[in-house]
Amino acid sequence: MRVNRDRNDSASRPVHVGDTLTIALESGVRVLRVRGCGERRGPPAEARQLYDDLSPPDPPAVATGERIGGRPGKHERRAAVGLKRRASADSDDDFASGDG
Repeated sequence: MRVNRDRNDSASRPVHVGDTLTIALESGVRVLRVRGCGERRGPPAEARQLYDDLSPPDPPAVATGERIGGRPGKHERRAAVGLKRRASADSDDDFASGDG
């Protein structure tokens, strides 16, 4: 975490109104500016009013079920196996009827 661009390793460092916090998370980086200090521990809606979120917007998410390249998923593999089985069953039928 950084406070006003200075690296901070202490969890007990006080922050003041106007300070900018940069927080590295697994999902990305959050940049927050402190607008005020709370008098009590309250609900999240009340806490959101105490800071401005200056983080860059998140990249658009890929819709569930859409794959971009890479290996086929479980459903695609099972569909392909089903097609192969039907194709081999159809060719066996052609051979048995004398067409093959």
